[in-house]
Amino acid sequence: MAEQQSDAVEDKVTEETVETTETNDEMQDEIASKEAELAQSLEELNQRYVRLVADFDNYRRRTAQEKSELSEYSISKLITALLPVLDNFERALSAAEANEQIKGYLKGMEMVYAQLFTTLEKEGLAVINAKGEIFDPKKHEAIMTVEDPDSPDDTVVEELQKGYTFKEKVIRPTMCKVSHK
Repeated sequence: MAEQQSDAVEDKVTEETVETTETNDEMQDEIASKEAELAQSLEELNQRYVRLVADFDNYRRRTAQEKSELSEYSISKLITALLPVLDNFERALSAAEANEQIKGYLKGMEMVYAQLFTTLEKEGLAVINAKGEIFDPKKHEAIMTVEDPDSPDDTVVEELQKGYTFKEKVIRPTMCKVSHK
């Protein structure tokens, strides 16, 4: 009987060991499953973080560029508004050259004009030199065409109004006469 009890105890211990081993295996599987889920979740969060950092960097660059463009646009509007003033200065200086009585006044006007133009040049304004150039519709506006046997076809023969660029962008095309044969 003692042997039967011993066998029963051994069987019970063996069953409990098997159950414990099975429970251990189940727990190990569950832990491995949870670890895999957590690793996947961590990877997803890392990817989201990297995307957010990249998006923020792009946002920061884009806003800095927009701010710069807005500043340039504001300056461009001011310079465009000043172009008629430059034109009037040039006309007044051309008309005054013939009058001897206002030579001193003319000299002062030339100095003011030069100072204004130099200041605008420092900000990025540049004259479009068109005379003798091949007509380019991006930089020139043909007001009329003339037959000129001495000039190649589609060449600017006379500037009627100066054109300007501001930081490489045309803000006013040159109004001109263009040759044709």
